Amino acid sequence: MTTSTQLIPYKERMTKLTGEINGKGGLLHKTSGYLPSGMDAGRFCRFMLVAVSRNPKLLECDRNSLFRASLQAASLGLELDPGLGQAYLVPFSGIVQFVPGYKGLVDLARRSTLVGAVAMGAVHEGDEFDWDEGTKQFIHHKKSLKEHGAFIAAWSSVEIKGADKQVVVLPKWRVDEIRSMSATGKDTNNKASAWFGHYDAMASKSAIKQQKLIPQCTEFRKVASLDDQAEIGAPQDFDIPEDVTGEEVPPTEKK
Repeated sequence: MTTSTQLIPYKERMTKLTGEINGKGGLLHKTSGYLPSGMDAGRFCRFMLVAVSRNPKLLECDRNSLFRASLQAASLGLELDPGLGQAYLVPFSGIVQFVPGYKGLVDLARRSTLVGAVAMGAVHEGDEFDWDEGTKQFIHHKKSLKEHGAFIAAWSSVEIKGADKQVVVLPKWRVDEIRSMSATGKDTNNKASAWFGHYDAMASKSAIKQQKLIPQCTEFRKVASLDDQAEIGAPQDFDIPEDVTGEEVPPTEKK
C-alpha cells in the first residue's frame, strides 16, 4: 500500500527534513542539550542526514520517532557515522528504532573506570580457538589466513580492574536461538534484518551483551536494554521527551 508520504518526491522530503533539523528551533538546536561535552551537534546532525539518505524508508516513519531515536544516540555520545559503527537508525513498522552497533557497546564499556579491556570475535572453521570458563578464564583465538569457513561461535572477554577476567562463548546453536527471538532476524530470508548481512557482527554483539560484569556501567546496561527492546520489536524506553518536534529542550548537565 502506497502512503501519502511515499508519494512526495524523495528530494522534497529530504529538503523538508534538512530544514526541520537545521532551521530555527530545529533538531540541531535541541541536540546540544543532550550531547556529552566534546561532541559536536552539527557533525551529529550531518550524519543523521547521511543515515536517512542511505535508508530512505526512515523518511516514511513517524518524524517524532526519528528525532527521539537520534537524540537517544546523542545523549549516550554514540555517533551515527556509519564508518564508526556505533549506532544505527532502523525503520520498523513506521517507527524509527535506535540500534547500537557492537562497537558502540564496546565504546560504552570502555568508558567505565572499572573496565580494563574488552575484546570479542567470531570463530570460523579453520581458526585456532581455545577457551576456559572456569576459575582461570581465558580466550585464545587465532584466525586462519585462509578463506573463512563456516561460523562456529562468537565470544567476548572483559577484564575488570581489581577483578578476574570474564569470558563468554556462544556456540552457533545459541546464537541462532537468540536470532530466533528477533522480530526481524527470525526470518532468515529477511534482507532488511541486520542478521541477514551482518551475522558475525550481530553474533559478537550478542556475546558482549551476555557479560555479567559490564552491567556495573549504567550506560552500557541502558543501551543493552534498548537493543533488546529493538530486537523483539517492543517500544523503546528512551530518556527523551515523548514529543521533541515542537518543544524546547531544557538544558541538561553535560557528562
